[in-house]
Amino acid sequence: MREVVIDIQNLTKLYKNGVRALKGLNLKIYENEIFVILGPNGAGKTTLLYIISTILKPTEGSVSIMGYDVTKDSGKVRGA
Repeated sequence: MREVVIDIQNLTKLYKNGVRALKGLNLKIYENEIFVILGPNGAGKTTLLYIISTILKPTEGSVSIMGYDVTKDSGKVRGA
């Protein structure tokens, strides 16, 4: 069975100015998959990548990279 490399559960990002960039996003990306993020301007693509790369913290939900939580284990995520 293929391993889940990126696991996103109920991810939401609400900025201080009231803009909701992500709302309840659920996604699993498995090893050896090629994945593309497409969408119009303002769809939340950059916000998602910033959360995955530990630059931003999510408002709600969780993201794990190879089993490491991007909020609790940010140093390990950057090293994974």
